[in-house]
Order: sequence, then structure tokens, then C-alpha cells
Amino acid sequence: LTGDTLDIASGVVARRNREIPLRRIQNVDIRRNVVQRLLGIAAVDLETAGGGSTEAAIRYVSFAEGKRLQREISRLKRGEPEGTSGTEEASGTELFRLSPRELALAGALSFDLRGPGFLLFVLYAGGAAIPGLVDRLGSGGTLALVGVGVGLLGFVVLVSWVGGAAVTGLNYHGFRLTRVGDELQYERGLLRRYDGSIPLDKVQTLTVTDNPLKRRFGYATLYIETAGYAPGSGSGDDHGSQTAVPIARVGRVFDLADEIEPFGDPDLRRPPR
Repeated sequence: LTGDTLDIASGVVARRNREIPLRRIQNVDIRRNVVQRLLGIAAVDLETAGGGSTEAAIRYVSFAEGKRLQREISRLKRGEPEGTSGTEEASGTELFRLSPRELALAGALSFDLRGPGFLLFVLYAGGAAIPGLVDRLGSGGTLALVGVGVGLLGFVVLVSWVGGAAVTGLNYHGFRLTRVGDELQYERGLLRRYDGSIPLDKVQTLTVTDNPLKRRFGYATLYIETAGYAPGSGSGDDHGSQTAVPIARVGRVFDLADEIEPFGDPDLRRPPR
């Protein structure tokens, strides 16, 4: 790590030397699964603006070294003198912390659509055989078949709800969002722990989303997309975005979004019928 570049040399037979300008580094993400946490090591990924994939992946360093790299790269990009990164990190402002109650609520209001999608695929694949089966079973057998179908649908919906709650709980356990200087830093995860940074000057979009359950109870989620992620390569999210607020009241979500990137009160209108 030099004053303006991150230099990486790797390889045994074929040597590779890379020099990455610090100004191009947008996100520094630290990941640790259960085994890595027991061993005290971490994987560090560095994303750059416009990159189609991760610019550099360091496998592996100690967690303390990963955090040091994250702090030092941020400090050097800000042009601050050496020895100020620790003070800057200590003076960070906590913007959001997910409480156990909110985590349970996020799980309860989540729904994994892969279960119903799989059921539709099975029904579509077996649709050609259903008419012949109905003819052989008669009216009583048809009612039984309908009952089995309804029961199967209810089971899949239940499994999808439980699966969505479990995934949400594992992903966002201990979620915390802090503002440090001109960037946001987050940490989350139970089995796999994520520690990442979101540079405020590289924010591309702020997206507030919900689902019918969240909308019914007045909750929403805030996603942030930055220049450092290509679509589909985000840290733990499917669409190249990072979760800034997993779940909170709609008003709180919009207040935080407006604090990150002021947008006022836009006048949104529905298209004509």
C-alpha cells in the first residue's frame, strides 16, 4: 500500500503484478464465514468504478489486517495525514442499528419466492398428465386431487415464508450502519460476517422497496447502489446493491435516504389509466 496505489504481486509459475490507483477503489469489503472467523482470517475484496468483476481479491489476511487496509485506503483517498484513521473511525456517527425485535420483524415480513416458483415449474411439467389422471380417478378422485394440490400449495407457501425468515435472520444479524467521514460503513451477518464501505460520492441510486406484508404494516427497505459494483456483483445482494436499512418504518427510511443524498419531496404521479 503506497501513497496513491495498491500494488499486488501473486503467482508461483506465472507471476502477476498489479498496480491499482487508490482513486479508483470504491468499495473495500471484508467477508468471514464461520471457519474463517474461528481461524481469525478474512477475505478482502476491492471493487473499482466501472469494473465488470472484483478488481482485486486478497485471500487471506487476519481480520485486524483487513480492517487496517479498509481504514488506510479510506484515509489515503481523503488525503489525511498518517495516524488519523483511528481517530476518524472512533468519531463515526451511527446512523442505524437493527435491534433483535426489528430483525425478527424483518424475517417475519420476508418471503422467499423460490418455493412457489419451483411449485409452478412442477405443475407446468406435469400439466400434460393431469387430464388423463382426472379421467381415471372420477369425481371423487378429482376432489382428492384438488385437496392434495391445495395442501401442497399451502405447504410450499409455509416453507417459503420460513425460508425467507431464516435467510433474512442469517444475513442481517447484528446489522449496523455508521457514517465515517465521507463514507458509510456497515457490518452484518451471523454465519458469514460482512464488513463493507459505501463511498457517498459514488452513490448512484437510492432505492426504497417493500412487499405487500411490509406495506401493510408500514415498513420498507433501503438499498444503495454505487459505482463500485456491476449489476449482479453486489455484496450479498442480487442486484449489485448494498442494504443500507434492512427494515424500518417508511418515514425513517426516507429520512435516512434524504440524509445520504438530499432529494426533497418529489412529486410522483401515476400514469393515466
